[in-house]
Amino acid sequence: MKAASQAIRIAIADDHQIIIDGIKALLEGVADIEIISEALNGVRLLEQLAGGCRPDIVLLDISMPELDGIQTARAIIKDYRDIDILILSTHDERRLIHEIWKMGIESYVVKSASKDEMIRAIRIIASGGSYFSPAIKEKLRKMGPGNNEYRVAVHPISLTKREIQILKLFAMEYTGEEVAKELFISKNTVETHRKNLLRKTKSKSTIGLVKFALKHKIL
Repeated sequence: MKAASQAIRIAIADDHQIIIDGIKALLEGVADIEIISEALNGVRLLEQLAGGCRPDIVLLDISMPELDGIQTARAIIKDYRDIDILILSTHDERRLIHEIWKMGIESYVVKSASKDEMIRAIRIIASGGSYFSPAIKEKLRKMGPGNNEYRVAVHPISLTKREIQILKLFAMEYTGEEVAKELFISKNTVETHRKNLLRKTKSKSTIGLVKFALKHKIL
């Protein structure tokens, strides 16, 4: 989660320079967003990350040569867990949404999104939340409600991606200190998330949180 005084660092990966230029034009002049890198394919993006580039969020296209968005996302999730991924694509097929969701990516904006929606999505993700364009969210709803894989996305209690990560670790009997080390955050931040989880789920203890997660098929 970004501190309020810090700009949100963005990397863009898309195989069309005109798309990159368009996104840069949309975000130009937005005081709390800074574009720090751009890449025309996944290979180049991963090279930049390996070289020390550290965005807070990667805006990632799906269809790219050499290394597509799915493969690139898997590499980022594996090696750079502190970087959030925002899928930015023209694709809205259920199969693709299914695959992205199973990977744990919980933010997806269609390329037809407005400037306001793009900025809103970036700010929500930077604050620890997740964002789906309305069209994508509707497809998720149509895949359920009987499908447990999508129940978290449409559940009336809104849990952020970070809260779900922490909830899963608590269920694995991690201590607060171990959760902090695993997610590269402070113990105070873990405790803040735990209190928010207790409040949102109306649980009285960590055991109650685990019961909630089991009941709603989050684990």
